[in-house]
Amino acid sequence: MSRPTADNEGGLVTRGERHESPYRRFQAAEGIPVYRGSAIDDVRHLDVASWLRTAQKGAFINLADQEEDDAYVLEIAPGGNTEVLHHLFEAGIVVLDGHGATSFWQPSTPKQTVEWQPGSLFAPPLNCYYQHFNLDGTASARLLVVTNAPMIINLFRNFDFVFRESYVFEDRYKGEDDYFADKGYQLEFGQNVSPGGVGLPAGCLGAGYSGHGS
Repeated sequence: MSRPTADNEGGLVTRGERHESPYRRFQAAEGIPVYRGSAIDDVRHLDVASWLRTAQKGAFINLADQEEDDAYVLEIAPGGNTEVLHHLFEAGIVVLDGHGATSFWQPSTPKQTVEWQPGSLFAPPLNCYYQHFNLDGTASARLLVVTNAPMIINLFRNFDFVFRESYVFEDRYKGEDDYFADKGYQLEFGQNVSPGGVGLPAGCLGAGYSGHGS
């Protein structure tokens, strides 16, 4: 007989049996498609579905049978906008299609807005508040967002904490006027460092990426 072992929620599972993680339960509750496997042919044309959390459409992507990182496709309707987003996991956003803008802020700071176009790449500062806007009234915008949500959700096992905790990481972002205007600096090996401190290839924000306060 196999020996049982405790799972994360205090129940019992058979040793060697794969139980449903907090992250998988989160995904199931979101109600959008989940794509798993080793590769995705074309993220620009994945089927998406209405996503209550964002007030737009989306789909999850989980590759390599692991729960360290994930991705999701977010499709914003013509002239539309998302709900305000806020979470304790990191996210890197690549613009696949469309022209729009994203506003960022902390509870006690004014909103700051950056505009984007296809090829733009940016990352919301950790646990800040932000909201995406599609500035094109005739075509949808599509974003690919890569996150470490699986690791964070499985670590804390509490959705309210991950999505509602209000702690401000002031060492990361406290609403500085020039936060999104900083051009970064060049490293010896030819990479550019973004204002948030993440190493990015020079020019990766795209010609249409601009930052301003609102």
